Amino acid sequence: MSKFRSIPYAVLTGSLLVGGGAYAQSMSSIDQRQDYQQDRIERGIQSGQITRSEAARLEQGERAIDRAQARARADGVVTQQERARIDRMTDRESRDIYRQSHDSQQAWDRGQQWGHTDGRQDGWREP
Repeated sequence: MSKFRSIPYAVLTGSLLVGGGAYAQSMSSIDQRQDYQQDRIERGIQSGQITRSEAARLEQGERAIDRAQARARADGVVTQQERARIDRMTDRESRDIYRQSHDSQQAWDRGQQWGHTDGRQDGWREP
């Protein structure tokens, strides 16, 4: 085979390698966003801006994204449509986290431990 005939094969092989890297990068960016969103939920719970019921709903949304990722990865190829769907789900979840942490509802203990709202070691009895 001449040099000129092997060039298209080299280009095709190189483009497949680059495409595989883009796949890994794209799914890792979703994983990073989910990690950040999980941190936002935890901070909201600790500060009392997100109630327990709100946190449960937000966690349910995170699990739905995890299931969608698992389905997309199941066949070994994440299509552009699957990636776009997961991106939309992640965007929606991010908006929900913002809305829940900025609404008027707050946890009654504002992120403190049960019964330890006044600074005493045992919130139920006098020291």
